[in-house]
Amino acid sequence: MKTLVGKIASQGSAVAQVFITNDPREAAPAEKYILVTQNADPEISPLLYGASGIVTEVGGLMSHLAVVSREMQIPCITACEGCYEELRSREIIEIDALDKLNSRVNINYDK
Repeated sequence: MKTLVGKIASQGSAVAQVFITNDPREAAPAEKYILVTQNADPEISPLLYGASGIVTEVGGLMSHLAVVSREMQIPCITACEGCYEELRSREIIEIDALDKLNSRVNINYDK
């Protein structure tokens, strides 16, 4: 088991398959997923509607995805360095972001 570290931008927890993309036109999986993206670009917003959680490599508490994820009540981890390269699509991860906003949090995954 390996661990990535990021900051909580929206509280909550989720367990689902990873969907990695930076392309908002890419088709999302039919089932629930945890969206993993490099940046918190507003263009990726359409993919939030099926997401159980969000993990971004870049961004902070006031980034677009962080604000929208709080509005939609989707757990979101930002500033998770290396997540885009380390995680693989269809791998199952758990987000446990129940501490206060901007707290550091670990994401555990099998490798």
